This record gives sequence, C-alpha cells and structure tokens, in this order.
Amino acid sequence: MPKQVKISKDDILRAALEIVRNDGIERVSNREIAKKLNCSIRPIYYQFENSEELLNELNKKMIKYFYDFITNNMNDEMPKYKQTGINYIKFAKEENNIFKVLFMSKTNLSISEFIDAADDNFDEVEKYINISTSLTGENLKSFHVKMWLFTHGLATLIACKAVNLTDEEIEKAEVIIIAADKNVDMERFNGKRVFITSVTDGLRKPKETIKAALSNKELYKYKGDTSGSEYISKPSIPMHETIAHKCYKHLMSGVSYMLPFAIGGGILHALSYFLDMIMLGNSALDFGVFGTGTQVSAFLNTLGEYAFQCMIPIFSGYIAMSIADRPGLAIGAVGGLMANIGMTFTNPQGGVPSGFIGALFAGFFAGIFMWLLERLCSHIPKSIAGIKSVLIYPVAGMIVIGFVMGAINPFASLLNEYLMYDLNMLDGNARIMLGAVLGGMMALDMGGPLSKAAYLYGTISLTMGKYDVMAAVMAGGMTPPLGIALATTFFKSKFSDAERKSGAVNYVLGLCFITEGAIPYAAADPLAILPSCFLGSVLAGNVSMSLGCTLQVPHGGIFVIPFMGNPSGYLFAILSGSLATMLIIAVLKRREPIKKHSLDTGIFD
Repeated sequence: MPKQVKISKDDILRAALEIVRNDGIERVSNREIAKKLNCSIRPIYYQFENSEELLNELNKKMIKYFYDFITNNMNDEMPKYKQTGINYIKFAKEENNIFKVLFMSKTNLSISEFIDAADDNFDEVEKYINISTSLTGENLKSFHVKMWLFTHGLATLIACKAVNLTDEEIEKAEVIIIAADKNVDMERFNGKRVFITSVTDGLRKPKETIKAALSNKELYKYKGDTSGSEYISKPSIPMHETIAHKCYKHLMSGVSYMLPFAIGGGILHALSYFLDMIMLGNSALDFGVFGTGTQVSAFLNTLGEYAFQCMIPIFSGYIAMSIADRPGLAIGAVGGLMANIGMTFTNPQGGVPSGFIGALFAGFFAGIFMWLLERLCSHIPKSIAGIKSVLIYPVAGMIVIGFVMGAINPFASLLNEYLMYDLNMLDGNARIMLGAVLGGMMALDMGGPLSKAAYLYGTISLTMGKYDVMAAVMAGGMTPPLGIALATTFFKSKFSDAERKSGAVNYVLGLCFITEGAIPYAAADPLAILPSCFLGSVLAGNVSMSLGCTLQVPHGGIFVIPFMGNPSGYLFAILSGSLATMLIIAVLKRREPIKKHSLDTGIFD
C-alpha cells in the first residue's frame, strides 16, 4: 500500500495563494484547492474548521507575501524606504489579484488597521523609516500612513489597468492632470498632486495647462463622492467651478452614458429599414411596413426600440449618479422611467411622456436630493450604517422621486409637446436656417460649450423623432477637420511642415465625426481658420437640412451614412462644406506660417 502524503495547513494555504495570484479570490474553494494539491477535500476539512478560518489564515498569508515583496530585492543605490514605495506600486502591477483583495475589496482594512494587523511583518518597514527619518512610535506610524497615500493612488490606477507605466515612469511621476467636462472617479487619485481643467483648455492650451499643473503643490484628498474636491490646504491654482459649469458636467455625464443606447438603437432601426428595402423594395413603402416587413427586420426594429426606451432612464440615472455617486443612480433612473412613460397620480400606468425634459429634471432633482440625504445620514451610528445603502437610500429616494415626478410630469409633458409643436412648425426657410445655425455652432468652438449645446439639441430632437436636426449637426461637426485636411493637401504652401504632416490625420478624424482635430490649426492661426470652418459648417448644415437628410443616431460619421435618409445628399452636404472651408482658408491664410505659432510651440508635436 503506497504511503499517504500528509497535507499540511501550510500546503493548503500555499495552494490557495497560488489560486488567488492566477485566477482571483473568487476561484478559491475547497474543490479548487484540492485540485491544485491533487488530493481530496478531506485534508482541508481536517486542517480548517470552516471556510471562514481558511480565509482568515489566507488573508494573513497574503499580508506576509505583500510585506516580503516590498522589502525584498532592494536597490543599494536608493534609500530603502523609498524603495518600499516603488515596490508597492510594482506589487499592484505584478500581483494584481492579491493587491485587489488587500486594498480594493469591500471588506478591506483601512491603512492604519492594515498596519496594526501586520504584526511582525511591519517591523522591517519600520526599520527603514527609522533609518531615513529617526522617527519612532506613533510619529513613525503617522508618517508611514501619510507616505502611503502618495503611492496608493497610482498603485490603484495600475491595478485597475487604467494606466500601464514603466518602473522609470513610476519613479518620476509628479502630477496628475484631469481634463474633463464630466465627472470622473476621483478616489484613485487620493493623496496625489491633481490639477483639474476643462477639455477645451487641455486641448487648446496644453503648455499653459502643464505649467499650471506643475506649479500646483497641493495634495488631493478624496471626500467620498465623485463631485468633491478637498485639499490639505488652499491650492495655489484656483479650481473653483461655477454652478453653471458643474451642471454642465453633470449633464454631459448623463449624455455620455446615454449615447451607446441611442447609437445602437438607431443603427438597429436603420438596419431594419435597410433590410426591408432590399427584401421588399417599394412595396414596403406602399404598405407602410418599413422596419417590420420581414421577421428579421421586425426583430431588429423591436430590439432598437427597447434600446431607445432605456435611453431616457439611463440619461437621468447617470446625471443623478454624477451628483450623488452610486446612491443617485437608481433614483434618477426611476425618475427617468416615469418621465418616459408619463406616469402621474391620476394615471399610474402612464399617459403623455415628458421625455427628455422630464428626465432632465428627474436626474438633477434625484441627484441633489440623494446628495442631501447622504449628508443627513452621515450621523447614523456605525453599528447600523449598513442599512443606508440597502434600505434608507433606495426606499426614501424612490418614494420622494415618485411623488415629485407624479406632480411634475403633467407640466413637463405640456412643455415637451410645445417644443414638439415648434419643431413641427419650422418648415421651409426657417428649418433650413436652423440647420445652418446648428452646423455653424459645431465649428465655433470645436468641442466647447457651443458645439456641445448644438449636439445636445440634436440628441433631444432624436427623442422627438426629428432626425433631420441630428444630420445637420453631424455634418457641421465633420466639416472643419475635413476642410483643413483638404487645405493641407492642395494648398501646402500655406502651412508649415508639421502642419502638413498632421493634416492627413484630419481626414480620419473628420470622417469619424471628431471635430477636435481642427483645434491645433485654429489655435495656430485663429483669424484664418475659425471663420473658414464656421462658414463651411454653416453651408454643410444648410445643405443637409435643405436636402432632407435624416440621421437616427447621434454619432458614427462616415460609418452610418449608408443607413441615413438621402445618403447621397448628405455626402454632397459634407463635400460642399469641406470644399468651402478649404477655399476660404486658401484666401485668408498667409503663405508663410506665423512665426509665433511655428513648430517650436509644440502644438503639432
């Protein structure tokens, strides 16, 4: 009889650790451990009373593994305590799964608690701190906690695969620049030097932005929500936002999450029409069955409709989440759903939808209410704090948003109908003028507030079934980069070598409906480029609207043109606007590039 090999507790823990390293904590189970050890599950039950004991011991082993990692492989040319910080970041990169368990799970310890739980593991790090600072006792621990904050933000970014930095880049990291017009998750930047600016400034003033960011010496301190910014002391760079800009950021957050539903649903609708046109020809139009004439087209049409129905609740839900973080999401989405079906006190089943307008109100109201409720509940004792997210927030929030939207929906519905009536009344020259105005707005600031206002109007029109408005908006946005690309191709003497080389990229950006590709050229020579782009976009929007071009999706550029109404007319509109932009640039732009905007500015590097 072969001799049985005894499976020790340490063997089991080593196997469990390997599973965590390779596959994550979710894969740890008695069955998987036994498989790893090539044995039955009986030894595991013999060594550990229950799974809780096993996980507790595994956690201790992971902590020891972490401390061994950061205190080994030291570089003698660098102070050892500094090396532990660098190894901490390397650990997040190389031992991603273990890092997430220790520092990113819902049950993880605070930094102070983690140090206290480390027992003897912390002794080596403590020795390094003492050598570098001569600190002891609580002063040493306090210093370590503060220094931990410096590295934790970057380590978390790497663990989430948001960045992929080399060891050299990790050592030299100085400041984080966030250029965004919507709220971003700020928790991962805790303890780092952070500079916040708008997308427009980030694109148009790159050198000034970097200079301002480097001059900011203050550390960001995360308050616990996506909208908050708190600093250890007053920042050297003013970072206060106006109420209008905050509202704009929340609005854009909602729009960004809504877009995939609008794009996907619109393309599915268009595909259903396209299939019926191929399969049934003109007979589909004669019988009014475009989109439902065949089983496949009817399926795609219905699927697209479901996507459109999700669009409004998602829009309001993420506006609320932008304001109040996760507690706002569900409440905002419920308010958006009520707006979408037109639910009122007298008609709970739904009546006249208040649509985009109702959802806009629901998103902001839900966000503000939940933000206030969070602060009201911050004084709840820790022993019962867990009921906030599972009971107080959803129940109280849904009751309040239900009563508010039940009262608001009738008025929002009337306003929605009034806007719909105004859009329907616009015809002939008035409607063509609307297309020209919206097209021009897309080129005035190229991704700034004006172009986003025009874009938002286009998406609102989609929810009302007015598809020609969105077509004019996209035509106006595609024209500036395409016009500039044509100008750099056919009027090369008007541009520097760097500008000509970058010009070809604008063909791709323009065809993809990315207006921002024109910004460097506008920054280099605004007096020539801005009027040219504006007039070209006015023409493109005008022609698109006058030819009756329609677009059911809010993005896509050249890739969605086959599914448009009157695609040949739309191509003509874009070509007309782009050629006009090119010719006006040829007239207005000087033959020699302006010296102060030459290659040494770095705009085109």
